[in-house]
Amino acid sequence: MGFRHSHFGHWIKWAGAAVLIATLTGCYLPTRFVAEITILRTGDYTLTYDGVLLSSNLVPGLMTGDPDQKEIDERVEGVFADLGRDSSYQTVEYLGNGAFQVFFEKSDNIFERTGVIEAENGALTYIWVMRGMVETEPLLIIG
Repeated sequence: MGFRHSHFGHWIKWAGAAVLIATLTGCYLPTRFVAEITILRTGDYTLTYDGVLLSSNLVPGLMTGDPDQKEIDERVEGVFADLGRDSSYQTVEYLGNGAFQVFFEKSDNIFERTGVIEAENGALTYIWVMRGMVETEPLLIIG
């Protein structure tokens, strides 16, 4: 038994949007980038993003407060630590003024997960069960 074409197209749209949102999350704004998503009928997908992410807490005019250089350096290290939690970020380089050059590549299968989205304290989190294990992934942090 296979998927009807229209049913599969519905999955493709939602999966593509969910993967992109789940992948490029937090208070980061994508700019100057090339992104590609490939989704096969089997549910296997690969998402690549090669471009610049702006960290809102480091961009002049968007920063909160008036941080000194030490605090800016700590914020930069915080971004490296945040993005470093996901092994899909293969390269991350700080360009200055809140801009990070990144290359991201993730492969998975959209049919091997079932989950829910939870909203709490200004954050959306995707909670899913995959191969018997409960996992969570931040989708959007408003802050």
